[in-house]
Amino acid sequence: MIQPSSTMTLHTKKGPVGKPPPKWKIYQQKLKTLGRLFHRTGTNNAHETTATNTTPFPFLRLPRELRNQIYQDLLTVTDNGALWIRYSLSRQRWWDATPLCQLPGPRTPRPRLTLGLLLTCKTIHTEAREILLSRNKIWLDAPPAKCLSFLTTLPPTISSKIHHLKLWMDVYLNCGMSTGNLPHLTPDEITHHTTRVQDELLPPWEALFPWIHDNLPLLHTLHIRFGPNRTWHTRNLHYVSPQWHQFYQTGWMQHVRETTTQIQTLLVESDLQWCDQLDDAERVDFQDLRRELHRHSGFREALG
Repeated sequence: MIQPSSTMTLHTKKGPVGKPPPKWKIYQQKLKTLGRLFHRTGTNNAHETTATNTTPFPFLRLPRELRNQIYQDLLTVTDNGALWIRYSLSRQRWWDATPLCQLPGPRTPRPRLTLGLLLTCKTIHTEAREILLSRNKIWLDAPPAKCLSFLTTLPPTISSKIHHLKLWMDVYLNCGMSTGNLPHLTPDEITHHTTRVQDELLPPWEALFPWIHDNLPLLHTLHIRFGPNRTWHTRNLHYVSPQWHQFYQTGWMQHVRETTTQIQTLLVESDLQWCDQLDDAERVDFQDLRRELHRHSGFREALG
């Protein structure tokens, strides 16, 4: 499915006066209260301090079924949204971008998930993380090597429960509009850029799809998203790597079909150009994607 998307504008809106707080906020307040009771301070008695620190966290006295329900209420993205996990190249860390996901209806930010819950203790971290990744659609917004690293660090008992995965296929090394300069590179610059493509783009993508097949048995939906001006960027890629040029256009779909046989639904999303208009070249590029989608058995186009 190819979905043209437009730029999203976020607005904040106050709720009606007297409206009761949502269930997730009530749970959050109760957990904070339990935490304050558990981590008492101000005592000078070493024996009392030791005894307090070894007391089981009160929340863990609840039945596991009730704890799971609380985790689900606090850690599930509502309105068919995705857990948007984004990697910051400048800060070299992952961060939660879920509040920026588009909402149906009025465009207001989503409430943040209570991810601080995972820091409470080791037991809660293990239990809550399983709910977080198994009950949500997962969107990893990062270069392919970072996505693969993120997935491989998850325990198999958790990664194996992921059922919906969305990946951003960036056209060229997070370069913005600089692909327009590729035809004018010197031979040394071309060598440098070709090396970067071989290190950071093509091999990581080729390794990611087989890993998904081997380690995500419950994955039934793979969602690939492309950015705007895809055609404009693509036409210059062959100057530095014909292999990446072919893979980015349609070759990745062949890899998905051959290596991720458990996938029932392949979603392909591509933004419009920055001006939100579809020119003839962009339309031809979309038609190529559609033909490739129809060519492979098991894939079909759906309206959306």
